[in-house]
Amino acid sequence: MKCRHCGGEVLSNRHGNSRYCCDDHEKAARKLRSKLRYGKLSSLNKEIERCQAILQQVYLIQSLKKPILGRDLKTLGFNFSLSTNEHLENGKLCKVVGNYAYHLDQNENLSIWKLKSKK
Repeated sequence: MKCRHCGGEVLSNRHGNSRYCCDDHEKAARKLRSKLRYGKLSSLNKEIERCQAILQQVYLIQSLKKPILGRDLKTLGFNFSLSTNEHLENGKLCKVVGNYAYHLDQNENLSIWKLKSKK
């Protein structure tokens, strides 16, 4: 069997299930997997923060009684596929992103609610 880190031969004196030729290569591979996993989570958190900031900005505009449409979020680069939870507000099922929930009706009218932060 070949080492998954360097491609060298895994010696028969290593454990039967070993995928690496030495402990150092096993550690290096584990560290690389951890780094990749952290990178994925980090970029997801950054996207959540970015979309939450867009909702916050539009929420402030909405508080001035200005009509907001779904295309306004699209123009700002909002990621509609992102959601951290779902929330029921005034009988409407809303998507949650961070501390804000939003609902788009059939006419693309947008409603945004600021959620109470949990302490």
